Amino acid sequence: MQERSRSFTRVGLIGAGGIAASMHLPELAAMPERCRVTKIAGRTRARLDLLAERFTVAQTTTSYAEVIDDPDIDAVVVSTPDSAHVEWGIRSIQAGKHLMMQKPLSTKRDEITAFSAACEQAPNITVMCLPHFGAELASLRMALDDGLVGRPTGMRAHTSHGGPETYYEQIAALLGETSPTDLWFFDQDKAGGGALMDIGVYAVAAVVGVLGPIKSVTARLATIEKPTRLEDTASLILETDAGVIATAGASWCDPAITWTFSVHGSAGRLDFSAGSEPTCTGTRDLRPGAAPPEQRTLTVPAIGTAHNHWLDCVEAGKQPPVANAATAVHVSRVMLAAMTAAAERRTVSLAELLPQADAIASR
Repeated sequence: MQERSRSFTRVGLIGAGGIAASMHLPELAAMPERCRVTKIAGRTRARLDLLAERFTVAQTTTSYAEVIDDPDIDAVVVSTPDSAHVEWGIRSIQAGKHLMMQKPLSTKRDEITAFSAACEQAPNITVMCLPHFGAELASLRMALDDGLVGRPTGMRAHTSHGGPETYYEQIAALLGETSPTDLWFFDQDKAGGGALMDIGVYAVAAVVGVLGPIKSVTARLATIEKPTRLEDTASLILETDAGVIATAGASWCDPAITWTFSVHGSAGRLDFSAGSEPTCTGTRDLRPGAAPPEQRTLTVPAIGTAHNHWLDCVEAGKQPPVANAATAVHVSRVMLAAMTAAAERRTVSLAELLPQADAIASR
């Protein structure tokens, strides 16, 4: 695709829930010179009215299709519950709308394949799939490229929080609602996956984004505390195409948010740890024999927020370099392989899920 000058983007949002209220709408509203949310679709009229007033959105509807079919909308954010991500993502692509997809992409193999095919058939549509590969992880990737840790030998990623009920306490306060007691996150039929899909997707995506494609997965899933048959704790061992071994962990049982990554190499190690708002200030550079560890400032790329990065790619007529459809498809297959590996107590090759390798760049 050819470079284009910066333009104004009219955005429609599908799904007027917690993530729309806490992330999508605030970030988009912070860029009035670049975009405007012109229509929100949701299932609850009271939420639509509140969000439209709070973020000055002109139109609301209870029909997702009205957003897709609106000729005055250039791009769509899909922030529905997980089970509806792919359906409305594909419909957006087919309608010629640039797309931001909420994570996780899907818990169903056939949906993942269908989404991949839809993206391949519409190369001029910019598709960004969360989670966002922000400055903190891009810095680790650049450090590897610069040889700061020598030859990569491993990575550890762990992402966790207190569970859907603690998240929805915050969302209920944000929306002026009573905290729900019946959470779809705990319903196996509606959610399709537990802590691995919900919060572990960040850890898995970080490993893929920093080290490259995964070729095999070993995993253990457990339900320790939450009222669900789904896992509330997950631990994965991931082997990359290059033979590097990484671990990815996730939990709904953490009393505080944990967001930590560590990249190991033959010449050193980079540690990053932060709370709910990761920044590169938490990165430590450890060298053999260094006591105390060195504190080094890493090169930080100007990526910005997820929505800022998305609009950059839309305006440039390109796909996100990391948080793109191909990477999201691969990350989803890694998590499906982990679910199989845990159920069958064995190591699962990604080739079992897809005869051909996913089309993402190797490190």
